[in-house]
Amino acid sequence: MYRETVHNDPRWPEVGFQGSNPSTDFRGMGLLSLTSLLYIAQVHSDKAIRMTTRTYPLCCTIINITNYVMSKLSKPGPKNTGSVVDNKSPMLKLMEGEMKSVDFQKRCLVNNQAFLFEEMLWMVTELFDAIWTTRQEGWDISELKNNETAHYFKFGEVFKETKSVVNATLDKHPPHYGTFKYLLNFDGLYDYNK
Repeated sequence: MYRETVHNDPRWPEVGFQGSNPSTDFRGMGLLSLTSLLYIAQVHSDKAIRMTTRTYPLCCTIINITNYVMSKLSKPGPKNTGSVVDNKSPMLKLMEGEMKSVDFQKRCLVNNQAFLFEEMLWMVTELFDAIWTTRQEGWDISELKNNETAHYFKFGEVFKETKSVVNATLDKHPPHYGTFKYLLNFDGLYDYNK
């Protein structure tokens, strides 16, 4: 039976939300994450297939990265830059710059449809994977029993490092995705080829 509800209503959990305000439900990233995952599977299938063999859950990772990228899009930038007031987030400015770049069609257009968000999500996912595989070599797994995987418990640590690298890169104000991706691994710390 249909009942009228508002944003803050204790009845939201009755239909599967975690709390009384569905806009704060982390699982709300599900549909956007799913469409992004489908894009990744279609456009970056070779690398995505390799990622499924890692010791981290790829789909959960993409949900977390989707949430992070969305938060970076909504975070305002500096309020005043000289005489021009500018409150766009650095990530939104980067996406606008990408649309003006000469390589935009090659990087973000599929069947004449722009996939700016999905390509940003993919670059952050690639970075996460590169950090994961690079750091994995130094993890002590001697205490594990049978087929246990302690690597999963390193997720928070790797995700924090991923966000730190992305934030530092955005602070450099790259003009488009090509420069952004280059700056993500400027010092060559991470192996993107594993």
